[in-house]
Amino acid sequence: MDLKKITKIEVKKNYIIETYKKPPNVIKYVRKTIVDKNGFHNIATFAIVKDPDKGTKTVMTSFWRPINKPSAKRLLKYYLKNYPKKVKFATEELKKEYLTENLNTNTNRSIISTFFEITNIDIGVTSAWNYE
Repeated sequence: MDLKKITKIEVKKNYIIETYKKPPNVIKYVRKTIVDKNGFHNIATFAIVKDPDKGTKTVMTSFWRPINKPSAKRLLKYYLKNYPKKVKFATEELKKEYLTENLNTNTNRSIISTFFEITNIDIGVTSAWNYE
C-alpha cells in the first residue's frame, strides 16, 4: 500500500498496525495471516465491500507488522519524523519505553523532541538548567 494512504499508525505490545481509510458499504471483515520469508507473521485485515458494478470487491483496511521486524521499525521512525500526529501508542509505558529507546540511539533526537512537544510527554528527563 501507498504510505500516503495510511490514516494512522498504532503501536501495540507485539504489533505495529497501519490503518487505512475505512471503506463504505462493508459486508464483512476477513483477517489473513501472512508469513514472510524471514518467518515474521503479518496480519492483513480485508473488508468485503458491495460494488455496484461487479457485486463485491476486497479492500485492505489494516496491516499488522510484528514490532521486532526491521521494516516495521523503519516505518515507525519515518512516521515519527514526518507525521508524528498520526502515531498512537497503546499505553503510556510502551510510549515511554519506545521513545526513550530511540533517544538512546542518538540518531533521532530532534525528531523525538518534536514528538514530545506535540504530545506533551514527560519521560522523567530533567534539565541541567535552573530557572530560579
